[in-house]
Amino acid sequence: MNRRCLLLLVIVLFGCNQAQPEFMHPPSNLPTNREEIDPWTSSLLDVDVSNASRIVAQRLKSDDPLLSPLVSRMAEFTPCQVVFASMRGHLRCVRQYVDAQSKTTQYDAIYIVQPPPEEIIQERLAFFDESLRPTMSDFLQRFAGSGEETADTAGQFAYDQWPTAEEFGYRDKSSLGDWATATLLFHCHNGDALFIKPNGATAWRVMETDETIPLASTFKEFVELYAAFRETHEVFDSWSYREFIRGRTKQFSMFEWPSDVAPSNVRSVSRKHEYSIDSHSSWYKIELDNDSAQRWADSVHAVQELHSRRSLGKEDRGLEAVRRNIPGPPPLHWKTGDSPVWWTPPSIEFRAMEAMKWYSGFDSGVGQAAYTGYDATQRTLWVYEYSCQHDRLWEPNQIPEGDVFSRLKGAEHNVAPTPPTVPSEL
Repeated sequence: MNRRCLLLLVIVLFGCNQAQPEFMHPPSNLPTNREEIDPWTSSLLDVDVSNASRIVAQRLKSDDPLLSPLVSRMAEFTPCQVVFASMRGHLRCVRQYVDAQSKTTQYDAIYIVQPPPEEIIQERLAFFDESLRPTMSDFLQRFAGSGEETADTAGQFAYDQWPTAEEFGYRDKSSLGDWATATLLFHCHNGDALFIKPNGATAWRVMETDETIPLASTFKEFVELYAAFRETHEVFDSWSYREFIRGRTKQFSMFEWPSDVAPSNVRSVSRKHEYSIDSHSSWYKIELDNDSAQRWADSVHAVQELHSRRSLGKEDRGLEAVRRNIPGPPPLHWKTGDSPVWWTPPSIEFRAMEAMKWYSGFDSGVGQAAYTGYDATQRTLWVYEYSCQHDRLWEPNQIPEGDVFSRLKGAEHNVAPTPPTVPSEL
């Protein structure tokens, strides 16, 4: 069966097909002896949707900021039915959306499973580095066993069984690389699986091709990637994830995604763009390798320089611009809108291109800048671009020290070297 249809089939089979459920559907496979039901699942019986939502929110709430992207994403789903499978209680939650092609109303489903017993959590925590255990403890209490299906099928986070990648299976043992002793984190519908190391790094095991493909270098990165993927209506596996990444590249215009950066080299992109009639700000967090990051940064600065040069009008006094390196995080100047919650650049060196377009009379102008910094330890490129009318990065003829490539007409050493190569599409 096409994996894109699986969630919809579950909807048809189990109901919960209201646009916004107002009442809980009768429990499915309810045990005869209610004393066998765990306390959390029991608290969800005989309640309405409002109270079920409150119980879920209390369960998922965490003081660990690393889990906040996933907690926020789960809040989009509305409880509608308690389902029992493999002796465990599952709370089925749905989210409505309109299919882009058919224009019909459809639904995603997520199952939140009863919390694992404390002894199971402690057994699992022993696998992880001590520094990661508090986060993993919070994660297991909230999300172990949860996913797209109930416990008697695939499509969820591991609950109480954590085979190693080697035990899970392979055709060529060398395909495991250094992931042989990593343990199961998520078992997918199509047979793929996601494995995790003690330090929180994760990788796909792709059954069809017998490949091991690294996904995230830290558990924090994984949570962010998974929460972003859950915005889609696909089941979670390596193939759907790759389609998700390719789809994200299509959101970028030719001015944003460099032509010499292959989408396959980019693990994830977070982007926010805010604009007004005379200003804009753009934030990017891009996870990719060092060489691709260098090419992306080169493109950002080349495009920004070209834009600054082309922004001059006949009545403008002139352009002052400089290339230099500055300590991070980069300044946001008169930003347009609020910075995204994921904008947390480290204190690393940033490459800067800053420009002031001065209007005639020097009374005002337009501040423009692009900043890029690559965190090699996290394999993350941070980018901030902005332009804002009436912002003054400096006073006329007081350009900061650096590689000054444009001065006001008549100023000493007025030079304007050939701008760097920009993508041919520009």
